[in-house]
Amino acid sequence: MEKNVQCAVVRVLNAACFVPTVRVCVGSREIAEKLCFGEVSERCRINAGFRRVSVMHAHTGEVLWSETLPFSAGEKKTLVICNTMHSVSLIVTEENGSLAGRGKSCIRLGNFSFDEGPFRLCTKEGSTIFSAVAPREISSLCPARCGSYELVMQREEAYEAREGNDSLSLKIELQNATCYTICILGADNEELPLRLVLLEF
Repeated sequence: MEKNVQCAVVRVLNAACFVPTVRVCVGSREIAEKLCFGEVSERCRINAGFRRVSVMHAHTGEVLWSETLPFSAGEKKTLVICNTMHSVSLIVTEENGSLAGRGKSCIRLGNFSFDEGPFRLCTKEGSTIFSAVAPREISSLCPARCGSYELVMQREEAYEAREGNDSLSLKIELQNATCYTICILGADNEELPLRLVLLEF
């Protein structure tokens, strides 16, 4: 085994609602096998440098997306697989929790739905935390006091007339020195309704 190898830490979220299961490889190494829609893989270490990342259909082996990405030593990332009109794309979310600590946590909102939104995130009392988060966009991190909260994800007012889920609620316990990405998944129809997935880092 090589000593003093510099690594990045990576995991995968399958937000591609029209691809039932995927495999993900970095170079020749498989980091996610039979990852279903809405599931998150375990974290794994990847040697720093430029690496080819490939997303494949788990059953047919068809390559759905492939591109070379940089991985820096010491960084943490979640690779989010999203649907596009004709295939899939990959969104790299950096996970730097430097804003959390000293009795504070951090949250952000990621819209990984299939072309739904924009959305806003509010407290149960109606205070807006994030607004106008469009498809395949991620808000900035927002520091927050630790504690229990009930949050509500809503469509922006201009889009509320559309049929479907106008809001989803989420109860969350914010822990000290921990960050959270609230992920919006789905396509807002009967078969693939919108849902929220919470990622910690």
